[in-house]
Order: sequence, then structure tokens, then C-alpha cells
Amino acid sequence: MDLGIPLDLTFYKLLNDQGSVLAGVLALFAGLAAYYAGRQQAKAVREQNRELRQSEIRRSAREVLTAARLVDGILNSVELSIETIPPFRGDQQQLGHQTARNLRDRLAALVLDPVMAQLGRLSQKNIEAYFMLCSKIDQFRMAGDTTGAALHRECAAIQADLSSLRESIAAEAKKAESVLAPESSRFLRRLRAHL
Repeated sequence: MDLGIPLDLTFYKLLNDQGSVLAGVLALFAGLAAYYAGRQQAKAVREQNRELRQSEIRRSAREVLTAARLVDGILNSVELSIETIPPFRGDQQQLGHQTARNLRDRLAALVLDPVMAQLGRLSQKNIEAYFMLCSKIDQFRMAGDTTGAALHRECAAIQADLSSLRESIAAEAKKAESVLAPESSRFLRRLRAHL
């Protein structure tokens, strides 16, 4: 019975005759291996990009937090200086020009030089509010009105703007802290694992 298989077939002859089929199978396996390696590499690059984005977000949050703390400290000093201006009773209580000038000078001016680089890290709304408050404080310090009621009214308006700005900056700082919170908890977990 003849099955179509030559009787003088040797392994070498089989490899020689079927070489292209074997090469094709090996090429297929090599292609699959390359595809798998490419997918792994792409996955690693995506993970690295994700980590870089997260790192940039955390860096930005740390900068916002630093800026918020610095500006809040300056605003706190202005708030404390407002408290040194005594409240006045009576709508038209006249103060002497020098007394009014001394009281107006008690209000600390908002500084710009130390915070200028930090301000840019805060939201546009907070930057604008800071500059508006600077302007309002400068106007208050230069005003010539000597009635106690006017002084009290202007202080109250500055105090309201100052409180609003501090609340807004605190909200921005809280958002930055929430971004940094997972980083802190990961650090604590790693620290506990080493102990």
C-alpha cells in the first residue's frame, strides 16, 4: 500500500523539503513574541506617562499649598493690624488729622515682593482679589477722611474682603491637600512596611 510518503525519507530530507513551512511557523512565533513584547513596552510607557502626569500634578499642588500658606500668613498680619484700630462710636466723631493719619497707618500694607512669584500659583480669582485688596488698603491708607465712622466703615469693608479672600485661598489649599493626601498615605504605608 502506497501512502504517498517516500520510503527513503530521512529527517534531514524532511527538514530540507519542509523548510519553508517550518520557517513560517518559527516566523509566526517570533511575530507573536514581538507583538507581546511591544504590548508590554506600550503598557510600561503608558504607566510611566501616567506617573509623570501624577508627579506633575502633585508638584503643582505642593506649590499651590506653599503659595496659599504664604499669602494667608500675610493676610493674617493685615487682619491683626486691623484689630489695632479701635472701633468708633457716633457717626460724625471727628478725629484730628494726625490721629486719623496714625490710625490709617496702623493698617499693614499688603506686600508684593515676597509673594509675587507665589501668587502666580494661585487661581486667577484669588490673584485678582489679592490685587484688589492691595488697592483698597492703599486707598484706605491715603484717604483723608477724619471721621471715626468713615474709618470704621472702611475697615469693615477691608475686613470683609480679607475674610472672603482667606476663605477662597483656604479652599484652594484644601483642594491641593486632597491631591497630596494619597501621596502621604502611600509614604506612611511604605514607612510602616519597613518598620
